Amino acid sequence: MKSSGLFVALAIFFCSTQSVFGGLLSFQEEADRATKALNCSKAKITPASSGLGALYGCIGGSAETVKFFINEAADDHKVKNVKLMWNDWFVDIGYGKHADKIVAEAYVKVFAKLYAPKMEKKLTSIFFTNSNTSIEVGDYQISYTYSRGPKIDERLLTLTPKAALAAQEQLRSSSAAEFETCKAAVSKAVGYPVSQLSGDGEPIQESGYKSYMIKGRGKDLFFCEVYSSGRYKIKAALNGKYPFKYIAEGKF
Repeated sequence: MKSSGLFVALAIFFCSTQSVFGGLLSFQEEADRATKALNCSKAKITPASSGLGALYGCIGGSAETVKFFINEAADDHKVKNVKLMWNDWFVDIGYGKHADKIVAEAYVKVFAKLYAPKMEKKLTSIFFTNSNTSIEVGDYQISYTYSRGPKIDERLLTLTPKAALAAQEQLRSSSAAEFETCKAAVSKAVGYPVSQLSGDGEPIQESGYKSYMIKGRGKDLFFCEVYSSGRYKIKAALNGKYPFKYIAEGKF
C-alpha cells in the first residue's frame, strides 16, 4: 500500500470518525470500518473454525511489516480484541532499517481515530517506546507491549472491550483447577516440570470438548483436550514442528 494513498484516506476518514464507545463491538462492522479507514485493498477475513472466531487482517507496507487484526469472539460475533502490530526490523535485510515506519505511524493514527480520538498523540508516542503500558479509554482497555528479538522489535497495540476482559477473567477463574490438571497431564507426558509450562488458562470451546493451549520449553506447544467424560487427549508441536500430533491420552 502506498503511504500517500493511505494519508489521503486518513484525511477523509478523520472528518467522519464515529464514536464506538458503549460496550461490545460488531465484528463485521469493525472490519468494514477498518478497511475503509486504512484504505486496505487486500483486506481478508479468515472464517471461524475449531472453536475460534473469525479473523480480520490488513497488512501494510512494502515489506509487509505492519499488521492490523480484529479477532472475533466465537460465541456472539462481537469483537474479542483489535491489534495493531509492527515488526520493526532494526537490521537491514533489504528494505532498510525500520522498514515501513511511515506506514506504521499512519496505522497508529487510524487505530487512535477509530478507538481513542482524543489520544492520538499519546498512542503515537507510546507505540514507538520500549516500555509496556496500558490505558483505560471509556469501555475499553488499550495495552502496548514491546518485545525484543534477534533482528525485530515487535510493537503491539491491543484494544479489548472491558466486557470481554471481564468475561475472559471469569472464564479463566472458573476453569483454573481444570487448567492446572491439564498442565500436570502435559508435564507427565513430556517429562519436564509443571513450572516450565504456561498459558493464559482460557478454554477454547470445540465441538464436543474444550481445549487449553499450553506453552512449554523452547518452541514446544501443546493443546490439552478435555472431554465431558473426564478423559483428556494431548497433542503437541515439539520444538515448533507442525502439524500437531497426539502424544498422550487418559482419564483425569
